[in-house]
Amino acid sequence: QREKKLKEKKVIGVDVVKKFLDWFNNQKLKHTGKVGSFKSLSKTDINNLNQLTEDYDPKDFNDAIPSLFASVWAKETNNQTPTHFLRVDNFNKFLNQDSTIAPPPKTESLYD
Repeated sequence: QREKKLKEKKVIGVDVVKKFLDWFNNQKLKHTGKVGSFKSLSKTDINNLNQLTEDYDPKDFNDAIPSLFASVWAKETNNQTPTHFLRVDNFNKFLNQDSTIAPPPKTESLYD
């Protein structure tokens, strides 16, 4: 039965991974002005990519990616990476976030 499950599961080929990395690197350049130089994905990244491509279409990827690069936290912590983007919970957050909305202004604390 395990073999049957393995056969049923869609396996992502090297060409799909390369296509994703080329797309991601181009998006990084487009949104940050910095060249992306990502060349590989971990097994976990590939599994996440597999899951995301089953549930989402290319438009969803294009809609989600600007939010990754607009994220101040991702920039400050060097998480503008395929690994961070491909985590399913992160992808959903980026997809459902409007990347054009600026973060709320910092307010003064009553205790400052």
